Amino acid sequence: MKNTSKSPYIWTVLGYILALFFLADLIMRLIYLTGFQLNLNHYNNYQEFVNKEIQLGYYVSFLNQILFIIAVWILFFKTKWFGKRKIDFRIKDILYSIYGFLIKILISIIMGIAFNLLGMEFTSVAPNQERLEDFLQAYLILGGIFSIVLAPIIEEFIFRKVIIGHIFKNHKYIGLVVSSILFGSLHLLAGFSVPGLIIYVSLGFILGWIYIKTERIEASITAHTFNNFISVVLSQSLK
Repeated sequence: MKNTSKSPYIWTVLGYILALFFLADLIMRLIYLTGFQLNLNHYNNYQEFVNKEIQLGYYVSFLNQILFIIAVWILFFKTKWFGKRKIDFRIKDILYSIYGFLIKILISIIMGIAFNLLGMEFTSVAPNQERLEDFLQAYLILGGIFSIVLAPIIEEFIFRKVIIGHIFKNHKYIGLVVSSILFGSLHLLAGFSVPGLIIYVSLGFILGWIYIKTERIEASITAHTFNNFISVVLSQSLK
């Protein structure tokens, strides 16, 4: 990877990671400074504002995703970095989606058995998932769009298209490992758990394999969307 410091793909990933850590907080701080709030309470400091304005936090999270999707659209369609071709979704992508989801379920079952044999508590729900389920329970439509539409497009663009398809273009299986670990790690910003890390890294690996197998980001987006759709349906049906 020559001239990595000048690579737009490296800077795209770094920009995404920085935005994950700081953009939503920056927006919340700006809102706090303007004095805008939904609960009409008096707040002594910013942290109290964040803790109490949960509904506003959900709206900011959704706005964050909208800004990400705009950035993806600009990068993909308005720059020369990713080439020009027609969007190419295929029926076979649904089969890959089903295979990928079944493999994920199998991994969860194996993990559950292994943790049980080791006398350890196992839960497949990571803190990030719990936060999303709270979002869905409060705002089903916004949460559904967030999880089923926006997140798959944004994350597949970053982790599969940019990392595997461009940064590691000539070493795709190294890119598969790197992108899977990064994908899993960044899904645990709300709180770390070993089962959550294994599940998210495994999901990243499955999606990355689909991308490499098909050489189309549309296939991994479809698989990601399918996975999140089933997860949303199950989380709501079990309420």
